[in-house]
Amino acid sequence: MVFILEKISSIVWGNYTLSFILITGLFLTVKSRFFQITKSKLIFSSTIGTIFKKQTSKCNSNEISQFGSFCSVLATTMGTGNIIGVASAITIGGAGSIFWMWVSAFLGMMIVYSENYFGTVYREKNSDGKWQGGAMNYIKTAFKNKYIALFYASLCVLASFGMGNMVQSNSITCAVSEACPDSSFITGAITSFLCGLVIIGGIKRIANITQIIIPAISLLYITSALAVIIKNHEYILSAFEMIFSEAFGLKAVGGGISGAVISRGISTGLKRGVFSNEAGLGTSAMIHTSGNCRKPEVQGMWGILEVFADTFVCCTITALAVLCYLSKNNDFSCYGTELIINTFGSCFGKYSALLVTVSIIIFAFATLIGWAHCGESAFLYITGNRFSYLYKFVYCLTAFLGAVTRPEIVWTLSDIFNGLMIYPNVSALLVLSIRKKK
Repeated sequence: MVFILEKISSIVWGNYTLSFILITGLFLTVKSRFFQITKSKLIFSSTIGTIFKKQTSKCNSNEISQFGSFCSVLATTMGTGNIIGVASAITIGGAGSIFWMWVSAFLGMMIVYSENYFGTVYREKNSDGKWQGGAMNYIKTAFKNKYIALFYASLCVLASFGMGNMVQSNSITCAVSEACPDSSFITGAITSFLCGLVIIGGIKRIANITQIIIPAISLLYITSALAVIIKNHEYILSAFEMIFSEAFGLKAVGGGISGAVISRGISTGLKRGVFSNEAGLGTSAMIHTSGNCRKPEVQGMWGILEVFADTFVCCTITALAVLCYLSKNNDFSCYGTELIINTFGSCFGKYSALLVTVSIIIFAFATLIGWAHCGESAFLYITGNRFSYLYKFVYCLTAFLGAVTRPEIVWTLSDIFNGLMIYPNVSALLVLSIRKKK
């Protein structure tokens, strides 16, 4: 069963899917005249720059602030993928995979911009006066077919239970079990209970919580990783040399250049980049739909900033910390969590395991509650804005189940659901971008 699912996943996430995302990102980048670069000053002034200014756009009871949207989206994207995922990418695809992760993020910026832009343009209020739509609305508009939007929404609900829920709760259990073995039942019960406390308050409460925990844990983790880099600062140039030499096949392998090594680095980097920042999945649009900004362009700019923070900041700092450690110690025998713990151990000693464990737990919980809104939005779209509490109950129950079971199959199924979400979503972005007047 697992073998069959893995085979399907490898097809769904094969070269065709990755090429489709990258070509779309390149098309949107060229069409916008490289907006993410040429308008970088405008992007930062219209996003982060507004946080310290007097707010001119107030939030009503059914809306969240732009910063709240920003943190909620980062909650769904920043997580174990930025820590363990980066270490695994280096192990599997080599240091060159980091360069291709940057490429996917650069092109993915305009994909997420488009998701947020069209999500805002085509959003509408439901019977409760709440903004509703996101990706489903612009997919229906692009194809003039509600069934394609319903298909996408169904995949999103399934992905929310899998990658957004069970995988995260299991990551929390695995992290806690390092210190407290045989605690999966208690950990699952606590995780499920805390998840319920947050998501029962809807997107407003999710945004309020993520506005606290995302900046705090991000600051803790990034500061700690920078401490590792500073301690091993003499190997920074070596780390960048490894990234670029392996990315372009400049590193000799057995007396020659290995095409297989280059190909593996490209594939691993692109795939990890998409997994990390979720460009092409449409999840960012679902959260920004609830934002209080009336300007689609500004919502899109926040999307660019989200990809920048997720991949160019967090993933890059993790990669540099790992590569500096590897350059100094030549320790290529470990991977994944062990490699991250050893990397931080070079600076924090016996406290490295605690630091990594706390980071994983908080990042995973943030992802858990952030994905709840994405899944609920898709569920309400399917049911016609009904049975919200049923979804939340099942979501909390699933969090418990994910904590007490080993979700190898869930991982693979979630990869399949995520991959299939890309096709209707990215296709709709292409259609609307071509249709939209220049």
